[in-house]
Amino acid sequence: MTAPPSIERWKRAEAFWAARQAELARREYDALLSDPDWMLPANLRLGAIALETGQVRAAVSHALAAFYAREPDPPLLEALCRLLLNVGETRSALHCVDDASVAACAEPRVLVGFGRMMAEHGFFDRAASLLRRARGAGLDSAELRLLLGNAESQAGNVAAAEAELEACLAASPQQAAAHVALSALRRATHDHNHVARLRGLLERMPETHADAPRLQFALFKELDDLGDTDAAWPALAAGLRLRHRRVRYIVADEVAMFENLHKVRAAPPSPAEPGPAPIFIVGLPQSGAAFLESLLATDPRIVAVGELSDLVTQLRWCAQRIGGTTLDGELVRACAGADLSPLARRYLGHTQWRAAGKDYFVDRTPGHFLALGYLANAMPNARFVHLRREPMDACFANLRQLFAQGDGYSYDQAEMAGYHGRYRALMAHWHAQFPGRILDVAFETMVTDPYAVARKVFEHVGLDFTPAPVRALDGREVGQWRRYEDQLQPLKAALGLSA
Repeated sequence: MTAPPSIERWKRAEAFWAARQAELARREYDALLSDPDWMLPANLRLGAIALETGQVRAAVSHALAAFYAREPDPPLLEALCRLLLNVGETRSALHCVDDASVAACAEPRVLVGFGRMMAEHGFFDRAASLLRRARGAGLDSAELRLLLGNAESQAGNVAAAEAELEACLAASPQQAAAHVALSALRRATHDHNHVARLRGLLERMPETHADAPRLQFALFKELDDLGDTDAAWPALAAGLRLRHRRVRYIVADEVAMFENLHKVRAAPPSPAEPGPAPIFIVGLPQSGAAFLESLLATDPRIVAVGELSDLVTQLRWCAQRIGGTTLDGELVRACAGADLSPLARRYLGHTQWRAAGKDYFVDRTPGHFLALGYLANAMPNARFVHLRREPMDACFANLRQLFAQGDGYSYDQAEMAGYHGRYRALMAHWHAQFPGRILDVAFETMVTDPYAVARKVFEHVGLDFTPAPVRALDGREVGQWRRYEDQLQPLKAALGLSA
């Protein structure tokens, strides 16, 4: 029996795509779009091809076309969800996760796939639920326990996270990610810590091992919690040195990016888009953004939505540049010649749903300080709160943090100081370009008088302030660098601070 023409065309397309003959594959998949039975898988493949060949807008179009042609088939919905998330169509991706067929699915592999994606994109409650279902469906592995432990941790379920991570290590004692996650769960005490276990693991591991840097950072964190600064610093120094070796960080490229950002100027105001207005919290990482967000969210008119990648995703759509979720030099150069007029409509169209009917939403992505000029020009009703921290504390807080990606400046004292200087200069530029739009807030004042800070921030946003109980920041975070003052002299000198 002869196979139907569409199946033969699909086989040809798959063969071309497997051979990475993208244009020939694209033509075959395109021809399948007129067949309703093949519209979904063909758009999935065309979206993947568009991503690999740098066609941002085509990738989005094919992802949405696949979404509108979706079927109640969990494996297909998993693939569709992945494509939608890759192109920044988060709300549509969540519709895939919440489909009735997924709710009824008992296939562990599919549930783990969905759970992993939800965790990667910050939906930790959904992730934990899906991963628990995978375990209930019969899957039990060290990897699943690790995924579930991390999801439970991020969802705030500390006891459940600890149980899952310990179960992961019982099955796979060398699983470095579980050791690191356990160290981050709570403040180490003399009665409850993992110092001996971390030291034992590092003693058996060569320095060249990919896991060595993060295990050293975890050991530093626990020793620092315990107040053993003499033992803690060598662990941090080793972690910084080993991580610095592995991260590709070119200072000249970053300097050029900042120089190009200084060329961004205030433009005539655009009409404000309707709907909930964004409040952006910007600054260096580790400057208290999560705390300020929680303070703002005590007001019933404001919702906290966490850190979002939508801004960079939509800048990439405007500039037609494939890439990651952080601003980089190539994207900044592309934005200089791109039409950014759709930015407000696209950013808000992809984020306002998170406000859930409230008047304001808080995007607390610290790195948005880089793109503040684009945001201020695009959205005249946006408000910006810039968190500033004393330079030594700000830099040390970054040096002691092992970031998942990017932030290559933070593994060397001199390079950290250089980045801090560029950041401060860029913020001064944004203040000059957009007077009155940016409120500076001192981290130290948030620690000593959070209600005074809240009052100023609410006034800046244009709202009345009604005090609500909040859990204060840990006062030990102020002046924390002084515990390592002798070791941080290179940082102090590079910042130009007096001895």
